[in-house]
Amino acid sequence: MNCPICQLRPGGLELTAKLISHCHLDPERRVLDIGCGRGESLAYIKERYDCSCFGIEADQELCAEAKRNYPALLFYNAQAEQLPFDDSFFDCILLECVISLFDQPFITLAEVSRVLKPGGKLLISDVYVRSHMPVAQGQGMLRNIYTREQNISILEDCGFTVISFADQSDCLIQMLGQMIFDLGLQAAYQSLGLDVCSLQQVKIGYALMVAGK
Repeated sequence: MNCPICQLRPGGLELTAKLISHCHLDPERRVLDIGCGRGESLAYIKERYDCSCFGIEADQELCAEAKRNYPALLFYNAQAEQLPFDDSFFDCILLECVISLFDQPFITLAEVSRVLKPGGKLLISDVYVRSHMPVAQGQGMLRNIYTREQNISILEDCGFTVISFADQSDCLIQMLGQMIFDLGLQAAYQSLGLDVCSLQQVKIGYALMVAGK
C-alpha cells in the first residue's frame, strides 16, 4: 500500500514500523487495524510479532482483496463507528490515514476507546494542518483535516492521553511528488479532494501520534 491513488498513506511500512515500536507486542497481544485496506500493515505486524491481528475495512472490495491476500488473518467488512468486538478486547489499535476520513470523529473514537484495553495504545498516522488557516472540507482523500492542537484536543476529549506527536511531513512531500509524476499536477490534487491553492495555503503536514487509554 505504498502510495496507491485509492488510499493516502505516506511512508508505507517504514512509518508503520515506527508506530508499532511504541507497543510491546508478543503472541499474547491483539492488534486491530481500522481502515486496513489490502492488509499489508497487518501482514507485516503478524510476520514480525506473531500477535493476533484483526482488520476492519469499510470498502467491500478492499476487504475481499485483503482476505484473498492474507487468508490467515481476520478481516471484517464493517464500519469504524460499529466495531464487531467486545469491550476492552485489543492491546493496540492502528489508525493509518483514517481520522481525516471520519465524518464524526468523536463518535468513532469513542467506539475505538470501547474496544481498547485500559493501558492500551492508540497509534495514528495522518495529515494535519501546519498553519492557522481554516481548511474547506474536501471530497477526496482529505475530507476533515485538523491542526496539531485540534487533533490532540479531539483525542483528549475522547478519553485518550496523547503521549507523542511527531512530524513526518517529508514522507508526504515524497508521496505527493510521486502522485504528480504518475497523474499530473491537477489530477493529483483533485484526487486528494482539495485544490492546489488551498493545500499550499494551509501547509498540509503529516504526523505520527501515539495515545494511551
